[in-house]
Amino acid sequence: MKRQILFSLIATAFIAFLTACGGTSVSPRPSLLVGDWMVTKASFGSEESMPDMYKNYEISFEEDGTYNVKNPDGAPSLALSTANSGKYELEPVNNNQLTFDRGAPKSGTHTVIILDATKMITETYVTLPGKLRTLYRFELARK
Repeated sequence: MKRQILFSLIATAFIAFLTACGGTSVSPRPSLLVGDWMVTKASFGSEESMPDMYKNYEISFEEDGTYNVKNPDGAPSLALSTANSGKYELEPVNNNQLTFDRGAPKSGTHTVIILDATKMITETYVTLPGKLRTLYRFELARK
């Protein structure tokens, strides 16, 4: 009788473990991020960017966790720094956080609002010297 109870407990625990580890994630997968993107719209607080402000801006996300920026016009960068390359992390566990250059003096984190095969929207708060905290919102399309 004790063996049957012990066996039942072990079997129940094993099934519970398998069930808990299964399921699907509703967070974006980093593979959706990989590729070339262009900014289609940007807003800084209540102000929208000029229509041609991002016409030459591109950001590429590589599978190895690096990014590259082409920003010949000097528009405010999605990476929030003046660097043209660095490392990124997409952390779906933390409310879909996209972090650029973690630990660097000009690192930045965005909340990913939408990420699918063709569109990405991110938001982040920025505080510039002498100014209030402002919401930056970037809308991007796959190139």
